[in-house]
Amino acid sequence: MHKLTNFLKNPMLGVVLGTIIAFSLYYYGKKEIQPRYAVGVPELLAEVTEDAPKLRLLWDNVHIKNVYSVKIAIWNEGRQYLDNDAISKTSPIRVICPQQVELLYHRFIKTSRSELEFRVTDISSEEEKILKIELVGDEALERGDGGILKLLFSGKCNGFEVVGRIKGAKAGFERIEWKDIAFRKSKTKLALATFSQVLVIVLSCAFLFSRVSRMRVSEANLVHANLVHANLVHAIFIGVWAAVLVSSGYVLYITWWPLLFGLPWAV
Repeated sequence: MHKLTNFLKNPMLGVVLGTIIAFSLYYYGKKEIQPRYAVGVPELLAEVTEDAPKLRLLWDNVHIKNVYSVKIAIWNEGRQYLDNDAISKTSPIRVICPQQVELLYHRFIKTSRSELEFRVTDISSEEEKILKIELVGDEALERGDGGILKLLFSGKCNGFEVVGRIKGAKAGFERIEWKDIAFRKSKTKLALATFSQVLVIVLSCAFLFSRVSRMRVSEANLVHANLVHANLVHAIFIGVWAAVLVSSGYVLYITWWPLLFGLPWAV
């Protein structure tokens, strides 16, 4: 216990812990827009096959060979809100569809908030199949805000993409696997961040325990004046390390909360 106490008194420990906490709070406290999207697995709803030669599929009185359904989730993962001012006018948010598919229907079937609305416009040309997505009104995508776009299409699908120039997000939209919507961050970064914060909490608890134990032992050997002064010093130390515990707990909270709960509206 004596060696542990001397180790905790080492001023270099405070420097190291302070650096870790400062870096962690800076890194996790940065406000950035992080646009994300995920594409579900296309689901076959109906198809004309040789086993059902008399089956006819009509869409708007036009014969089609099959009908697929696919869901596309679009959201903001960053702590900086994403509004219409952050969306480039020359390169708005767009869903790029495979050229060989025929779009039949599109609608946002779910949003993270009831007041959040999206407008979808088909701006396809002969060269490209494109859907333009806009925020309605002066709404914005806060952290975790977004919606699910449902598409019905006919043809063979090789993949859908979401693109667009978002100011403050140089990399643009990052694609996430549909099955990983809830667990979206790098496992390596998460492990390092978690280990550093758990280490801070453990060392802080040990330091606080040693300070409180020393205070109780010293009370019998100190006169009243020195006891008041010593208790004041101990209270300052305890307050500082309590702040360390709270800040570390906060970093763990903002790291794990979105990973554990993900996008509840997308489930």
